Amino acid sequence: VGCAPAKDAPRPVSASVASPPRLGAVADAPTFGWSDKDGNRVAQIRAESGAATGATGADTLGELTKGTATLFQNNKAVATVTADKMKADQAKRTLTATGNVITRSLRTDAVALDTLRADTVLWNYDTDRITGRGNVTLSKANVWSIPATSFSGNTDLQNFLLTNDGEKQAVGNF
Repeated sequence: VGCAPAKDAPRPVSASVASPPRLGAVADAPTFGWSDKDGNRVAQIRAESGAATGATGADTLGELTKGTATLFQNNKAVATVTADKMKADQAKRTLTATGNVITRSLRTDAVALDTLRADTVLWNYDTDRITGRGNVTLSKANVWSIPATSFSGNTDLQNFLLTNDGEKQAVGNF
């Protein structure tokens, strides 16, 4: 009798941990409510059509066609974004909008800027920042507008930096 296992002894079984299955969904006229881990509203999104995939709520990715999103900060609606296409990334808490993007501030005071137009807009909930690229125009009630190549500002569009090919075009704090 030695230390070697008997010929008929069962071999150890290696355990593999299965990852959760990825799920996908396609819908006409979907509406999504998006909240953070504390239950605060992040965004309310609706679209003509959309698709989403994910294994858990934390890794859900969605792509929407002809979408409108209402963006929230501190549980208060502060802006809306409309675009030909939108992608929501719940893990990063970002929304990317492309094609004919119009972002409108929901502030109603007299000095509030109201509209940002761009080819692409990225919104980050955690940093309260919107960045816009390509054919950017920031305007106030069709009274005036400033063209630029890029925009960076807070979600309600009141603190911003406009640039043209990296050169400062305008800075505002309203």
